Amino acid sequence: MAMEHRKRFRPLFAADLSVRDHGARLYRSLVFPQRRGRRTTKGVQMAVAMIRRLGRKPTSKDWHRIDLKCRPELGGLPELERRDELRKFHHAVRTYLKRHKITFE
Repeated sequence: MAMEHRKRFRPLFAADLSVRDHGARLYRSLVFPQRRGRRTTKGVQMAVAMIRRLGRKPTSKDWHRIDLKCRPELGGLPELERRDELRKFHHAVRTYLKRHKITFE
């Protein structure tokens, strides 16, 4: 398709270099699509798998079990730092569930 467009629109691409750059960017994005955002961490993936196995929204008791399994390194942190890290972790898990439309009734 790009070669056909190059032949068909050669005068347009030669007249304005920005059009040529836009076209090249378009074809590159079609051939090599890029993922947006950060990669999911192993802990979040493990937590999502545990929540899926539960088949329901996790209760505070469930979150405690998930935290112990997925984030064992937090046990040695001071209380305030541990709470903050768990808050960020829970937010990341909930965001993943929402973004991937994983819901429980």
